[in-house]
Amino acid sequence: MKLTRLPAVKAMIRQLLSLLMLLLAIVAGNTAVAQKATLVIIPADSSAITKTILLDKKPLPLRQQFDRVDEAYTYLRKLIPRMQEQGYLAASVDSVAMSDTAATAWLYQGGLYQWAKLSFAKIPTALLNSMNISVRDWEQQIIGPSRYAALTERMLKYCEDNGYPFAHVSLDQLQRNEQGLQAELVLDRGNLVYIDSLVIQSDVEVSRDFIQNYLGIRQGDLY
Repeated sequence: MKLTRLPAVKAMIRQLLSLLMLLLAIVAGNTAVAQKATLVIIPADSSAITKTILLDKKPLPLRQQFDRVDEAYTYLRKLIPRMQEQGYLAASVDSVAMSDTAATAWLYQGGLYQWAKLSFAKIPTALLNSMNISVRDWEQQIIGPSRYAALTERMLKYCEDNGYPFAHVSLDQLQRNEQGLQAELVLDRGNLVYIDSLVIQSDVEVSRDFIQNYLGIRQGDLY
């Protein structure tokens, strides 16, 4: 009797173990999904006494939660053009420290300006032509913050599409006169980034060539 029941007991134990493993996987998955990413913004202005950054004429929350750390980075990247559009033309992210669940950014706001005259002397003419930017439309012309924000966004988008995902734009030689702000526009493209390899993590066998053709990327392509 005992011998005939032994296989059934073993089968029941296997089922219980399988159910336990499934429950553990669900709990682990829910924990990973529920884990938020924290963005901490530290004002980098040396003269900042109140340690406050203004956006839309309101103090910017210096600690925010996002579903994923890449969403925090995207928010941070879009924050600078918004600040520049509102007149903080010298706003920039001085540095960023990132992990899987957190990002800390040192943010320089700078002063509030209403107008600017830009010089493109530090950017190669061929590169400006590739971006469809005409110096005549900008140099020695008074421009508003919204136009400047659109200009920097165009330059960064071009760099991202051509292998420079970490490019950033800044202002140099800032000077104020009776007519407003004068400055030189500086584009730092950073390092040229290539796609080193494509790692497929899946229990289902999928052709690497199929994935590469579907995504339109191949090893050695520009990022």
